[in-house]
Amino acid sequence: GLERLSALLCNVDSVYDTAEMAAIVHAIEDLTAELRADGKRIPYESADLNKAAPFRVLTDHVRAACFAIADGIYPDNTGRGYVIRRVLRRALLFARELGIEQPILHRLVPTTIAVFGDAYPALKQKASDIEARIRTEEERFLRTLEQGLKRLDEYLGAHKQKKAKKFSGDDAFTLYDTFGFPLEMTIELAERNRLPVDIKRFEKRMEEQRERAAEAARWKDITLPTDLPVSTDSATEFVGYNNAETTAQVLALLKDGQSVDTLQTGDTGVVILDRTTFYAEGGGQLGDTGEISEKNAFFAVDDTQSSAGLVLHIGRIKDGQINKGDTVKANVESERRSMLTRH
Repeated sequence: GLERLSALLCNVDSVYDTAEMAAIVHAIEDLTAELRADGKRIPYESADLNKAAPFRVLTDHVRAACFAIADGIYPDNTGRGYVIRRVLRRALLFARELGIEQPILHRLVPTTIAVFGDAYPALKQKASDIEARIRTEEERFLRTLEQGLKRLDEYLGAHKQKKAKKFSGDDAFTLYDTFGFPLEMTIELAERNRLPVDIKRFEKRMEEQRERAAEAARWKDITLPTDLPVSTDSATEFVGYNNAETTAQVLALLKDGQSVDTLQTGDTGVVILDRTTFYAEGGGQLGDTGEISEKNAFFAVDDTQSSAGLVLHIGRIKDGQINKGDTVKANVESERRSMLTRH
């Protein structure tokens, strides 16, 4: 309301044409010449809403992020932090409409603080922290954005071929889980192609992921049972540096914290192999996901942890059964691992 009043008092058509907001808009104009591959400066045209939209989104979103971080709300995967992460990622997507594929938002922080810092001293006090956090968030997302957009284009092409009336919730989940696309961003991109996202299916996949995460969390500080049929002195051989798949032998199976001989359809538990391509969580990197299979049996690996030198493949039997002593194939979800190592 106050911003609209300001626009009226300044006799301009939009809040983005007021002196304060226009300063950020002009900074974006200058940065287009510096950050575009062709060096072309893109002017802001207030009267053309389509051309003005990227400037306005970047201006609004970088300002919101600056104030939030100054208040101690940092980009994160949960709660208020996730709102800020979504805001920054949406702004980066709009920056591409200006031909900018490099980090730009942190470059707008000094102008934003120069405009609002006198009225809000916390912005000046935390200027370096605000700029650093926004830059880190930009660099992290841009590492996967290009690949995510390529995958989105593939999905859209497949949907058009099938004459689908909705964008798959499973595909939306993959974009979220593997490439870091917030659901709202996928909705926006899909709706440009007149495809509403199947949100119910997406939410179902999210709930399944939360359940798997809760199950996996039970094993993080596991004390291996005393009757484990494998020596904890001999560590699982890791062969995943250059390979995503290997053949291995099942040394032990765990269910409800106890050693068992068999895991059957629907069972959740742990598979311990003599060798593996799965990287266990550690050193700041999340554990691998993927599958372990044997003839007609399929074990979905939702997390990988380690204990006493043994690699614990945590997940559930989706079909068939796996027995102690079986020879199986262990196959890492290599695309996800690649994304994680770039983060």
